[in-house]
Amino acid sequence: MEKACRFVRYLSREEIIEINISQIFSHGGLLNAAGRIRTPNSFEYLLSQVQNDQYFPTLSEKAALYPCKIIQNHIFYDGNKRTGMTCLLFFLALNGRNLYTKLSEDETVELPLKIANNEFDLADVSGWIEEKLTNRPF
Repeated sequence: MEKACRFVRYLSREEIIEINISQIFSHGGLLNAAGRIRTPNSFEYLLSQVQNDQYFPTLSEKAALYPCKIIQNHIFYDGNKRTGMTCLLFFLALNGRNLYTKLSEDETVELPLKIANNEFDLADVSGWIEEKLTNRPF
């Protein structure tokens, strides 16, 4: 597993909320729920844990936290699977890793469903990312 580089760019609270809003407005959902946080404590936990290098030292582990915590903890009222997957891809892109071009459309749907159905945990998602990860920046 690749250790996270010295400087890691994390998604801000506002960016994650904006991703949720854009997913709902682009792909449908409860418009009045766009950007509304359902479980604030889970959201705060995600924001702090993703920066914890002791427990999550690799970029793939940090990236896996976004979809796992957003989807499993139902952080938003709607659009959690789409938001979680988009956060994963955006986080990796911000840190110079290109995962999006390595994925089929089916994979972008299957992974969030496996997380939601508790078929994949954090270690599984991190391993899945490691398999797909490329070192080429966008």
